[in-house]
Amino acid sequence: MTLSDIEAFVLRDFGYASSPATAVTTRIRAYINERHRRILTQPGLEKLRLETGTFSTVANQSRYGLDMPVAKILKIVDTTNDHPLWQRGLGWYRIIEPDPTAASGTSQYWINFGYGPALQTIASTGLWVVSTAAGDGMAATIQTIDAVGSITSTSATVNGLTRVQVGTATNHQRLTRFSIASAATGEIELYDAAAAGNLISQIEVGRTTAQFVQIALWPTPSAVTTIQIDYVHHIRDMTLDSQEPQLPLDFHYLLTLGARIDEARFQHDDTQRPQLWEQEYTRGLQALQAWALNYDTLILPDDQLVRRRSNLSNTVGGVAGVLW
Repeated sequence: MTLSDIEAFVLRDFGYASSPATAVTTRIRAYINERHRRILTQPGLEKLRLETGTFSTVANQSRYGLDMPVAKILKIVDTTNDHPLWQRGLGWYRIIEPDPTAASGTSQYWINFGYGPALQTIASTGLWVVSTAAGDGMAATIQTIDAVGSITSTSATVNGLTRVQVGTATNHQRLTRFSIASAATGEIELYDAAAAGNLISQIEVGRTTAQFVQIALWPTPSAVTTIQIDYVHHIRDMTLDSQEPQLPLDFHYLLTLGARIDEARFQHDDTQRPQLWEQEYTRGLQALQAWALNYDTLILPDDQLVRRRSNLSNTVGGVAGVLW
């Protein structure tokens, strides 16, 4: 079911026209998206948001902003060298490596640095903003720390596909904030050059602020490698008629029930309908949790043994990648 389909169920139950007043549409869609978030944050349902992404390391660069909609990192592996990276805490990292440039090699550990607006540091340059959609023209604001340690905040008006310099400073070194005045049609990107250059940050469609999970790798990578990350995707609000929930198709009806309950409360509906909807919603949510939790219950006899791929010269007994 699409957002438009879910909305139509609610409108019909309350006698609204198929194209009601804007205030009604805004309210109903807010109910739908709120229920969507409530459901997907229930314990055990994070597996409905699992995704995998990759990025390439840069030689002698320890910190990385993940250009992925990450809510929670589950596992990181180095697919170039065929081994997992293990998580360590920030305290351990600061003790073992006060200077990340002092040691380099094949990374063995990753450290979570929380959230930040930048995908990479800025090499004391200017900054230019651009959209991937020709019609975008909202204000974009950046806050940076420059080469002499001063905090600078400035803005510029996005001009569609044409890069626009944000302010006149040419010595930005660290991005501390990147936001736009209103959600854009395209992706809003920030570069360190008027043409080509490096992508410093970006704001995805539907959002107004850049925010990425930041991690460090140790030892600092000495070469380009491919890092694969299994993660829980953040919840996407539905804004377009054609968008679908991040729920199994058979459980989309939960959003129609949830929005009906919320609209009934708004209208102070004192009939039995809200109670019946509440009961059906509770049963449906329990069914969804059972469906999700039972998804991983099949265990084969051999699966009880811990196995992993060997990377001892990539062969054991002449067989590449043998399990042991």
